[in-house]
Amino acid sequence: MSTKLEKLLDSIDPARTYDLASARASNALNTFEMKSAQITDGEEFNKYIEKFFMHVFGEIGQTKVRRGGMDFWYNMCMDTLCKIYGPNGERAAFDMARTGNEGGLYAVLRALAMKTAEEVCKSHVRAKVFDFWSRLSYAKQKSVTKEYLEKYGYLLPSMTEGEAERLWLKFDKVLPQHPLLLQKFRSIAK
Repeated sequence: MSTKLEKLLDSIDPARTYDLASARASNALNTFEMKSAQITDGEEFNKYIEKFFMHVFGEIGQTKVRRGGMDFWYNMCMDTLCKIYGPNGERAAFDMARTGNEGGLYAVLRALAMKTAEEVCKSHVRAKVFDFWSRLSYAKQKSVTKEYLEKYGYLLPSMTEGEAERLWLKFDKVLPQHPLLLQKFRSIAK
């Protein structure tokens, strides 16, 4: 019989979160209609990239995405571009799409799709962890932390079983990293 922790970890396993979202983002990239390899008009770029972002978001969530009011999707898209390319992300992405440099428009779309998948997963995993952790008593939180160290301590090599108390203090921050740690471990073990 699975413990509550095992059920949570199974639900946030990279195969069910990050790997799946990345595959869906790749599918979105492959199924989106690319009209040309370059876009030289800023307004056209903004509309195109917003439409692509909505397509990716819908593909990752396996749902139909509708146009939001007040530039909702556009603003989310621009925020994501800034996470990828820095504070002037919109300008950097447009310059790439306009000139074809550094992989051009395709590179911008690919980076946007992958970053969106990552952000959606982070949010999903954090929400699941928060819901799980906030329902536990302090005593149960400590026992879950100890259980995690016993089963997955190899993912946290600087932690020992005797340090469960220290880990418990930040476990709600560590636990959302579990899928990424497991993903890295699995890639090394291949």
